[in-house]
Amino acid sequence: MPIRFLVLFFYITFYKSFSQIGGRYAFNSLNLASNARVLGIGGDNVSVSDNDPNLFFHNPALLNKTMLRRLGVNFSPHMAGIFNTAQCYAFNVKKLGLFGVGLKFLNYGNAKRTDEDGVEQGGIVEAYDMVLQASHARTLGNFSLGATFKLVGSQIAGFSTYGVGIDMGAVFKHPKRDFTIGLTVRNIGFGKNALPINALIGMSYKLEHMPLRFSLTIHHLNNWNIAYLDPNAIVSYDINNNPIRDTATAFTEIPRHLILGGEFLLSKGFNIRVGYNHMRRAELKPAEASILSGFSLGFMLKVKSFELAYTRAFFHPSDGVDMLSLIWSLDNFLKKVNPKTVESAN
Repeated sequence: MPIRFLVLFFYITFYKSFSQIGGRYAFNSLNLASNARVLGIGGDNVSVSDNDPNLFFHNPALLNKTMLRRLGVNFSPHMAGIFNTAQCYAFNVKKLGLFGVGLKFLNYGNAKRTDEDGVEQGGIVEAYDMVLQASHARTLGNFSLGATFKLVGSQIAGFSTYGVGIDMGAVFKHPKRDFTIGLTVRNIGFGKNALPINALIGMSYKLEHMPLRFSLTIHHLNNWNIAYLDPNAIVSYDINNNPIRDTATAFTEIPRHLILGGEFLLSKGFNIRVGYNHMRRAELKPAEASILSGFSLGFMLKVKSFELAYTRAFFHPSDGVDMLSLIWSLDNFLKKVNPKTVESAN
């Protein structure tokens, strides 16, 4: 069964998705990091597997029993009143298995209503993206298989568009070592506008004698030409004084697909997260040197039933992205309300 699933998985990925990623899709917010943890280890991950319910946003096959009755709430403010939030919850349905539900909302802020010449027309313009999703996963030996069904919507100045998408994922867990391999295809679907399909594969490994888990993620396997080249940028001139413009090579394309992340597991209640996203650095850093562009740094602090996480991702010297996440284990709360419900779920 796992082998058949993987064959179908890759067939759909490379048959359905191709071409450049820029300017061809709606709902690009679907590929944003939804929580502080993933943002802290580079901005995307499909292989870290533990009790963090936010992980199934990125790969439905990561949904597992340790996430049961855990609620994730995430918030990220941006400039000019822009913000995005994400909430998720994992639960079990008797005879049906593990499920997770999630809601993501990206508010683009408000702007004054103007005509094409910039003359104010009165009132304000609202814009937002919203995603409602449900995930399901099953474990077969050392493999976990998962799928997500999502409804996506976008509104800009009273104009709306909607779509339907599916994520498919698989995870392999080593039976003896803390080693996992994950792969997923996101946003296979249809709507008035095309969804931003993204095929990813990654691995995570916890070193045996060090409190460090590192991850490597390769994104956009369905499209290797992801570098943006400014058509107006002139790199140099030839001997005839003709402009030589930048061109993409393997040395510019391949590193853009790589995301590196590390988690220093200093104790059960505290860890530090670092990440590096080469595409973010290559596309957003200014011409002058910028040491931190593309890097991210965060931490997690656990107190009783709560986990608090914070990350700062550095995009450009002038600004970055902050994200705050809270995970709440509802076991104690549900036991007080209805202990039979918790016992039956187990």
